[in-house]
Amino acid sequence: MIEDHMNVPLRDTKNRPIVTFFMLGTMSFLFLAMTALGGSENPEVLMRFGAMSGPIIASGEYWRLFTAMFIHIGFAHLAFNGISLFIFGRLTENLFGKTRFTAIYVLAGLLGSVASYTFLNAMTIAAGASGAIFGILGALAAYFFVQQKLFGQLAKGNLTGILI
Repeated sequence: MIEDHMNVPLRDTKNRPIVTFFMLGTMSFLFLAMTALGGSENPEVLMRFGAMSGPIIASGEYWRLFTAMFIHIGFAHLAFNGISLFIFGRLTENLFGKTRFTAIYVLAGLLGSVASYTFLNAMTIAAGASGAIFGILGALAAYFFVQQKLFGQLAKGNLTGILI
Protein backbone atom coordinates (compact mmCIF):
# COMPACT_ATOMS: atom_id res chain seq x y z
CA MET A 1 0.00 0.00 0.00
CA ILE A 2 1.31 3.45 -0.89
CA GLU A 3 0.78 6.27 1.61
CA ASP A 4 0.78 10.01 1.06
CA HIS A 5 2.27 12.64 3.36
CA MET A 6 -0.76 12.59 5.69
CA ASN A 7 -0.58 8.80 6.25
CA VAL A 8 -3.79 8.26 4.30
CA PRO A 9 -3.57 4.99 2.35
CA LEU A 10 -3.76 5.37 -1.41
CA ARG A 11 -4.69 2.68 -3.88
CA ASP A 12 -1.86 0.65 -5.31
CA THR A 13 -2.29 1.19 -9.05
CA LYS A 14 0.40 -1.35 -9.95
CA ASN A 15 -1.83 -4.35 -9.25
CA ARG A 16 -5.08 -3.10 -10.75
CA PRO A 17 -6.50 -5.67 -13.16
CA ILE A 18 -6.53 -3.24 -16.10
CA VAL A 19 -6.55 -5.97 -18.76
CA THR A 20 -9.63 -7.56 -17.19
CA PHE A 21 -11.36 -4.17 -17.04
CA PHE A 22 -10.30 -3.44 -20.64
CA MET A 23 -11.82 -6.74 -21.81
CA LEU A 24 -15.03 -6.06 -19.86
CA GLY A 25 -15.19 -2.54 -21.28
CA THR A 26 -14.62 -3.76 -24.82
CA MET A 27 -17.32 -6.41 -24.53
CA SER A 28 -19.77 -3.90 -23.03
CA PHE A 29 -19.03 -1.24 -25.66
CA LEU A 30 -19.50 -3.73 -28.49
CA PHE A 31 -22.75 -4.98 -26.95
CA LEU A 32 -24.10 -1.42 -26.72
CA ALA A 33 -23.02 -0.70 -30.30
CA MET A 34 -24.69 -3.88 -31.56
CA THR A 35 -27.85 -3.05 -29.60
CA ALA A 36 -27.93 0.43 -31.16
CA LEU A 37 -27.51 -1.03 -34.67
CA GLY A 38 -30.29 -3.59 -34.47
CA GLY A 39 -29.61 -5.92 -31.56
CA SER A 40 -27.00 -8.39 -30.42
CA GLU A 41 -29.29 -11.27 -31.40
CA ASN A 42 -29.75 -10.03 -34.98
CA PRO A 43 -27.74 -12.33 -37.30
CA GLU A 44 -26.81 -9.47 -39.67
CA VAL A 45 -25.51 -7.34 -36.80
CA LEU A 46 -23.60 -10.29 -35.34
CA MET A 47 -21.92 -10.98 -38.67
CA ARG A 48 -21.05 -7.29 -39.15
CA PHE A 49 -19.34 -7.29 -35.75
CA GLY A 50 -17.30 -10.44 -36.37
CA ALA A 51 -19.30 -13.45 -35.19
CA MET A 52 -18.26 -16.88 -36.40
CA SER A 53 -19.99 -18.78 -39.16
CA GLY A 54 -18.48 -21.99 -40.51
CA PRO A 55 -18.79 -21.22 -44.22
CA ILE A 56 -17.59 -17.62 -43.80
CA ILE A 57 -14.50 -18.72 -41.88
CA ALA A 58 -13.85 -21.48 -44.41
CA SER A 59 -13.91 -18.83 -47.15
CA GLY A 60 -10.91 -17.13 -45.52
CA GLU A 61 -12.27 -14.80 -42.82
CA TYR A 62 -10.12 -16.36 -40.10
CA TRP A 63 -10.04 -13.09 -38.15
CA ARG A 64 -13.53 -14.02 -36.90
CA LEU A 65 -11.90 -16.63 -34.64
CA PHE A 66 -10.49 -13.64 -32.72
CA THR A 67 -13.32 -11.10 -32.90
CA ALA A 68 -16.00 -13.56 -31.82
CA MET A 69 -14.55 -13.72 -28.29
CA PHE A 70 -15.51 -10.08 -27.68
CA ILE A 71 -19.15 -10.13 -28.80
CA HIS A 72 -22.12 -11.82 -27.17
CA ILE A 73 -25.53 -12.98 -28.29
CA GLY A 74 -28.05 -11.38 -25.93
CA PHE A 75 -27.78 -9.66 -22.57
CA ALA A 76 -27.85 -12.88 -20.50
CA HIS A 77 -24.85 -14.22 -22.45
CA LEU A 78 -22.93 -10.98 -21.87
CA ALA A 79 -23.91 -10.86 -18.18
CA PHE A 80 -22.88 -14.44 -17.45
CA ASN A 81 -19.53 -14.14 -19.23
CA GLY A 82 -18.95 -10.64 -17.85
CA ILE A 83 -19.54 -11.71 -14.24
CA SER A 84 -17.31 -14.75 -14.72
CA LEU A 85 -14.55 -12.60 -16.20
CA PHE A 86 -14.93 -10.02 -13.42
CA ILE A 87 -14.58 -12.67 -10.70
CA PHE A 88 -11.94 -14.96 -12.18
CA GLY A 89 -10.15 -12.53 -14.48
CA ARG A 90 -9.07 -10.18 -11.70
CA LEU A 91 -7.64 -13.03 -9.65
CA THR A 92 -5.88 -14.61 -12.62
CA GLU A 93 -4.45 -11.28 -13.78
CA ASN A 94 -3.09 -10.58 -10.29
CA LEU A 95 -1.54 -14.05 -10.01
CA PHE A 96 -0.04 -14.27 -13.51
CA GLY A 97 0.54 -10.61 -14.40
CA LYS A 98 -0.88 -8.57 -17.24
CA THR A 99 1.16 -10.06 -20.09
CA ARG A 100 0.61 -13.71 -19.16
CA PHE A 101 -3.05 -13.07 -18.39
CA THR A 102 -3.51 -11.48 -21.83
CA ALA A 103 -1.79 -14.48 -23.43
CA ILE A 104 -4.00 -16.93 -21.49
CA TYR A 105 -7.16 -15.02 -22.44
CA VAL A 106 -6.34 -14.64 -26.13
CA LEU A 107 -4.89 -18.13 -26.69
CA ALA A 108 -7.72 -19.85 -24.80
CA GLY A 109 -10.26 -17.70 -26.65
CA LEU A 110 -8.71 -18.61 -30.00
CA LEU A 111 -8.57 -22.30 -29.12
CA GLY A 112 -12.20 -22.13 -27.99
CA SER A 113 -13.12 -20.48 -31.29
CA VAL A 114 -11.24 -23.12 -33.28
CA ALA A 115 -13.00 -25.89 -31.34
CA SER A 116 -16.35 -24.19 -31.89
CA TYR A 117 -15.61 -23.71 -35.59
CA THR A 118 -14.56 -27.33 -35.95
CA PHE A 119 -17.89 -28.57 -34.59
CA LEU A 120 -20.15 -25.79 -35.95
CA ASN A 121 -23.26 -26.54 -37.88
CA ALA A 122 -23.02 -24.76 -41.24
CA MET A 123 -26.08 -22.65 -40.39
CA THR A 124 -24.93 -21.64 -36.88
CA ILE A 125 -23.61 -18.25 -35.82
CA ALA A 126 -21.35 -18.35 -32.77
CA ALA A 127 -19.79 -15.75 -30.51
CA GLY A 128 -18.72 -15.25 -26.92
CA ALA A 129 -15.86 -15.29 -24.45
CA SER A 130 -16.60 -18.73 -22.98
CA GLY A 131 -13.44 -20.33 -24.40
CA ALA A 132 -11.29 -17.55 -22.96
CA ILE A 133 -13.02 -17.78 -19.58
CA PHE A 134 -12.61 -21.57 -19.45
CA GLY A 135 -8.92 -20.98 -20.20
CA ILE A 136 -8.72 -18.58 -17.27
CA LEU A 137 -10.38 -21.17 -15.02
CA GLY A 138 -7.93 -23.79 -16.27
CA ALA A 139 -4.99 -21.53 -15.47
CA LEU A 140 -6.37 -20.92 -11.96
CA ALA A 141 -6.94 -24.63 -11.41
CA ALA A 142 -3.38 -25.42 -12.53
CA TYR A 143 -1.99 -22.68 -10.28
CA PHE A 144 -3.82 -23.90 -7.17
CA PHE A 145 -2.96 -27.53 -7.97
CA VAL A 146 0.76 -26.72 -8.20
CA GLN A 147 0.65 -24.45 -5.12
CA GLN A 148 -1.20 -26.86 -2.80
CA LYS A 149 1.73 -27.16 -0.39
CA LEU A 150 2.13 -23.38 -0.14
CA PHE A 151 -1.56 -22.54 0.30
CA GLY A 152 -2.70 -25.74 2.00
CA GLN A 153 -6.44 -26.00 2.60
CA LEU A 154 -7.07 -22.66 0.83
CA ALA A 155 -5.64 -24.05 -2.41
CA LYS A 156 -7.68 -27.26 -2.07
CA GLY A 157 -10.85 -25.25 -1.43
CA ASN A 158 -10.22 -22.97 -4.39
CA LEU A 159 -9.39 -25.93 -6.63
CA THR A 160 -12.58 -27.73 -5.59
CA GLY A 161 -14.63 -24.58 -6.23
CA ILE A 162 -13.13 -24.12 -9.68
CA LEU A 163 -13.68 -27.75 -10.63
CA ILE A 164 -17.32 -27.59 -9.52
